Amino acid sequence: YWQYPTSDPRWLINRDGAKLVGVLDDEIRAGRITQDTHIVQITDYSWSWPLVQFPLFTGINADVFEEKASPNDQWSAGSRLCRWDALPQALAARPAYVVAQVPIQSWMDLRGYEEMFKAGNLRLFRLTASSGTVRIGAPLQPGG
Repeated sequence: YWQYPTSDPRWLINRDGAKLVGVLDDEIRAGRITQDTHIVQITDYSWSWPLVQFPLFTGINADVFEEKASPNDQWSAGSRLCRWDALPQALAARPAYVVAQVPIQSWMDLRGYEEMFKAGNLRLFRLTASSGTVRIGAPLQPGG
């Protein structure tokens, strides 16, 4: 019934997620991630257990894009959760970081990003300096 990201349901994050948190902590220590940073997080399922909960461990804001998110879902109504159809616009704004929990598809334009971390389908991308100005985006509008 429950889908835990770990083999032990007492843990909220698995080893790969903990490694991702370590990489993000390094970016915070280096000053590249601040309190104003929003990371685009791409997932096919946003329930608490399968969603990598890096914001809880780092304090970084996540703008979550779920493949089949519904604005009418009683559990996510009023949240910042967005559907994948809003993802091209979000990526066009060139967010500084993108976390993907799904295989990257051809329409997900990540040109100009470098892959910083990969463990299975869990990946972290950072906008390269040669791609233009690294933007720290404002929060997205809910339901996008």
